[in-house]
This record gives sequence, structure tokens and C-alpha cells, in this order.
Amino acid sequence: MKSYQQRALEQDLNISSQLLSMLAYMGCLCLAPLLINRTDDYVSFHTRQGLVIWVIEVLAGLILFTPTFGRFFFSAAISICILFSIFGVISVFLEKAWLFPFFGALAQKL
Repeated sequence: MKSYQQRALEQDLNISSQLLSMLAYMGCLCLAPLLINRTDDYVSFHTRQGLVIWVIEVLAGLILFTPTFGRFFFSAAISICILFSIFGVISVFLEKAWLFPFFGALAQKL
């Protein structure tokens, strides 16, 4: 049985799949590829990871209101999310399906 990542890499990529996959790492815009192209495994792979990153960004925003360490945790979480979003866009540009640590494990459970 092939992993989700292997199935995503076996897709014949077109410009539409790549653009939708890049859109998946742009915050709340990750919902658009999910609604537009659910059948493409490559788009679905990146959309799930982008969705997990966006949910963590939203949770980080809620942590911001926590006294004392809220700003520190917010800054750290947002920095990590931005870094992984950049890695996600780079992986789409290179036509790869990199499974991110932590984010990828959560995304596979969706």
C-alpha cells in the first residue's frame, strides 16, 4: 500500500495543481484548494499541511491573550508557521511533496 506522500508525487502536475498547492500555504486561503480540487492527491497533500499550519496560527492568536508568556509563544509559533509555509511553497515550486515534521503527521490524520 502506497503512502499518501507517494501517491501525491505520482500525479501528473499541471500549472493549476501547482498554483492551488501554493495557495494552500497562504493562511486562510488554504480552504480554496480544498473546495476547488479535492480529487487531486498532490493538491490535497499540500492543502492538508497548509490547513494544519493555519489552524496553529489561529491557536497562536488565541494564546496571544494569555498573560505573561502569551506574546513569546505567539511570536515563536507564528515564526515557525511562516517558516514552514515558505518551505511548503518551495516544495511546490520544486514539484516535491515534503512531509513536514509535526505538521505532516497531523495532516495525515485529517
